[in-house]
This record gives sequence, structure tokens and C-alpha cells, in this order.
Amino acid sequence: RLPATYDHHNDLEKVQKMEWVYVKERMEDLIGRQKNDIAFYCGIPFNLNEILPLFSAIILLTASAEKIRQRLNTRTSNDFGKTVEVQEWILKGKDELEQEMREKGAIVISTDGSVSDIVAAVIKEIS
Repeated sequence: RLPATYDHHNDLEKVQKMEWVYVKERMEDLIGRQKNDIAFYCGIPFNLNEILPLFSAIILLTASAEKIRQRLNTRTSNDFGKTVEVQEWILKGKDELEQEMREKGAIVISTDGSVSDIVAAVIKEIS
């Protein structure tokens, strides 16, 4: 497996071998040092099942396939997912991952709307 780096993010074969992981002990330390009542940690690491017990709630931010394609095609922070081949691979696993997260009790919020609508939905769910 390859570490998740940005030097090969449009080569489908290499993207499929990347693993982004949270180091559980580092997450435990980070959460333990958290001073606020609420904190958000983003991402879906390869070792998700290992770290899920560290959290009291999971919010799944989801988007339509069309919105994901549009965001990947127009992002300027990096080139990950710019090729149709990588986008197809990303979207192929989308429904299965989202269903798995729902089964794990995730709160599902669509991000197809405006930023203010998304923020309002998150605030409503954590209140």
C-alpha cells in the first residue's frame, strides 16, 4: 500500500493503492486534549472501524454524484480526482460507503445545498 500523497493522485492504479489512516493513539491524545465540548474531525480513513469508538457521534456529509464531479473538476487546492477514471472509481464506492455509515448510526446531511443550509443542518443535529 502507498501512503496518501499528492504526487500520483490521478493515476488510478496508484490511487487505488493509497491508504489514508488515523493513528489511533494520536487521535486518542488529540481528543483527550480537546478543551471544547464539541469538535469536528474530518475524513474517512482506511482504518475507520478502529477509530469510530472514539467518537460520540458521526456526521456523514454526502453529495450527489453530479455535485461531487463538479467539485472535483473545479477545485483549485489540488488535482486529486480530476480524471474521469478516478472520478468513476470514487463514485463506484460512494453508495456502499454511505450505506455502511448509515448502518453505523451516522447522521446524514446533504451538501448539495448552500453552505448556510449545510451549516444550519449541522448545528441543528448537534444541538
